[in-house]
Amino acid sequence: MRTSPRGRAADRDRRAAEARSARIGREALAVGVLANLCAVVPVIGDLITIPLALLAIGLGAWGLGRESRGLAAGAGLATAGLVLGVLAVFVVVALYLVVHV
Repeated sequence: MRTSPRGRAADRDRRAAEARSARIGREALAVGVLANLCAVVPVIGDLITIPLALLAIGLGAWGLGRESRGLAAGAGLATAGLVLGVLAVFVVVALYLVVHV
């Protein structure tokens, strides 16, 4: 069964909108991974990790909020970014306590 050009264009537009709507979740995940990589770097990693982790937490929460309102997709990516942000903060605090206490 063939679809009309108008139907194909609408389908293409829908797929593009879905890809754009998951962008916040992908960004949260990428920043969360980067924060965890920086978390194990001594001294300078702490200065970089905390802002990145807070950004990942914020983006993850924002992505989950948009997904719950039906404005975006990618709840799994946003959740993973949020969890990785929290994990990065935990790693930095734990390493600080091990070294300084």
